[in-house]
Amino acid sequence: MTHIASPPVRLLYTDRQSNRTETNNLSYVFHSGGRMPSSNQRPIDTNSKSLNELLIGFRPGERVYVFIDGSNTYNSARGLNFTIDYGRLRNVFDDNTILQRIYYFTALPSDDQQSQLRRQVDWMKHNGYSVIHKPVKEYTNGDTSLLKGNVDVELTVTALELCHHVDHIVLFTGDGDFRSLVEALQNHGKRVTVVSTTRTNPALASDDLRKQTDFFIELDQLRPYIARVDRNPTSTCVNKEDSSKQEVA
Repeated sequence: MTHIASPPVRLLYTDRQSNRTETNNLSYVFHSGGRMPSSNQRPIDTNSKSLNELLIGFRPGERVYVFIDGSNTYNSARGLNFTIDYGRLRNVFDDNTILQRIYYFTALPSDDQQSQLRRQVDWMKHNGYSVIHKPVKEYTNGDTSLLKGNVDVELTVTALELCHHVDHIVLFTGDGDFRSLVEALQNHGKRVTVVSTTRTNPALASDDLRKQTDFFIELDQLRPYIARVDRNPTSTCVNKEDSSKQEVA
């Protein structure tokens, strides 16, 4: 594995109780969403990081499960103007953690057997992913049609059912509705990392979710390691979820 050198990062810490601001130079930092080594401090870091720095929140020997909210993660990457290569994403955790399983949750159009999303799901099933999906449902109100494909319940139930077999859970989502799930997992003694972004306008990562999680990884900083870099269908999987068909109500 190639290690990318990174210069020391200058951090700005804000003490929440006294509103006192300090700076500190560190050779690495992991940007937590609110649970830092000191409960009163939180870093603000806009510098690029090596993969080792991004994954510093993972302890040696920890069993890791990854849960991906497909539609939310697609919208986050689209907002950052890149496409996720799910082969590379899987390898990031497979090569650098004790990955037990990686799950992908999505809703699929039931009447489109040849959609890009369905082809992606088929690729994932043959390339190390456990895919949980349900059909998109269409509701009509007068002349207006609404497509609903919310898989939040499926992700939550699966995470709670499997949490006893794992030490560290990674959630690819910025949806604030998962704050209660993160808290429940922590109550079971599990460490939780959330991957999303605050670099879109508006930010797609819920502030409540970031405050609750143990660690937060900025998706934009993960981009060099998971972005699609070629068009070879045998080596990459392009995420083409149509957000208009993934409307969550």
